[in-house]
Amino acid sequence: MSLAYNWDFSFLDEYGSLFWVGTKMTLSVSLVAVIGGLLVGILVALVRLSRIWPIRFIGTTYVEIIRGTPLLVQVYLFYYGLPLFLGVDLGIFAAACIALSINSGAYIAEIMRAGIQAVDRGQMEAARSLGMSRTMAMRPNHFAASF
Repeated sequence: MSLAYNWDFSFLDEYGSLFWVGTKMTLSVSLVAVIGGLLVGILVALVRLSRIWPIRFIGTTYVEIIRGTPLLVQVYLFYYGLPLFLGVDLGIFAAACIALSINSGAYIAEIMRAGIQAVDRGQMEAARSLGMSRTMAMRPNHFAASF
């Protein structure tokens, strides 16, 4: 039994340029989705940490619904659902970017929220007793990390 395979790359002559177009499109959508997801995630994490109950409820509902539905369903809703229900046609690129940004934003929001809540109460009290504001206590101190 021979395990030698004949790899035939002759299709690249005809379709090779399409692979590069697809690669560029994938990288473009990924870049926009990562940046958009980071912005959405930071905003939603702050909303979820709010002390005001209705605002926190909105953030929690967003995260639970987005994380509870499959990504492909979300992409379909943005691409096919918006023109059908609202009459807004975003186009393929915009629908993909928005759907992926909203989806990754929900996951990033949970990561940010968990990171902020992981700071021990004693650490925050120690920083505040040294005269630091809450913002200053949460900001990374690069000088201390260099030792």
